Amino acid sequence: MKKKLMALSVASMVGISGLVGGTYAFFNDTEASANNSFTAGTLNIESFRDDIPIEGPMFYTNDSLDGAMGTGLWKPGDSHTRGIYFENTGSIAGKLTKLSANPEAPVGSAAFQDAMEFADQSTVVISMYENRGGSVDATAWSLVLKNTDELMKNEYDSWLNRYRAERNGMTLSELKLDDMRFLAYVRETLLEQVFVTKNAVGQNVYFDVKQVYADSLKNLVNPGHDVAGEFQKSIEPFETMYMGYTVTLQDLTPEKNNLVQGKEVKFGFAHEFKQK
Repeated sequence: MKKKLMALSVASMVGISGLVGGTYAFFNDTEASANNSFTAGTLNIESFRDDIPIEGPMFYTNDSLDGAMGTGLWKPGDSHTRGIYFENTGSIAGKLTKLSANPEAPVGSAAFQDAMEFADQSTVVISMYENRGGSVDATAWSLVLKNTDELMKNEYDSWLNRYRAERNGMTLSELKLDDMRFLAYVRETLLEQVFVTKNAVGQNVYFDVKQVYADSLKNLVNPGHDVAGEFQKSIEPFETMYMGYTVTLQDLTPEKNNLVQGKEVKFGFAHEFKQK
């Protein structure tokens, strides 16, 4: 009861002050925080071909003084593996989100059509290698690419020899489907593979395959391939990502193969990174 009376009394006082024209002012003060600094980080991914820090293509026909050996002229059934690695020279992490391969010719031109024909009868396996031990250098990286190249060629040759009699009677659609089955088999083989190489000082270096893309080269052409979230590997600042590309010109019907006979086509492989 006493508390209620006190509350009524205070209320009465406030009411009276209002009647006599009294005013109440709140004390106020403002504190300023000066010199706030916002510095944007940088995401800068640099790419290098094969085992040497020189910008340029992964695939080229002839040998060059500043690169690894060329592929030579392609023929149906040929398979070649080349590598590219990325270094994050920025200050924030970036993750791989998209892969694409686009003909370096104007859309609708004869050169563009030749490139798309090559893409339609070629497959590509994109391997992401993860270092599991040992110090990676140019020697170790070039050896793991060589080992991958040999594995892919041997497996493809073995596959063709095993099913050559059956393939002779297949339609074009059936041949392409058969090659897709081979890619599925290779994908599983690579995911279970541990590559053991040596660096320049003779130390063992271990690589396993973190992620593999295996499909028609044509399916990498615009808009490209969105990398699934579970495979979006990140590159921290000053770290490196190693990737290998195996392109195979399918051994299809002579009529299909003849569409690219004697043609030279060029592709640009793009890798999109976004901030982590």
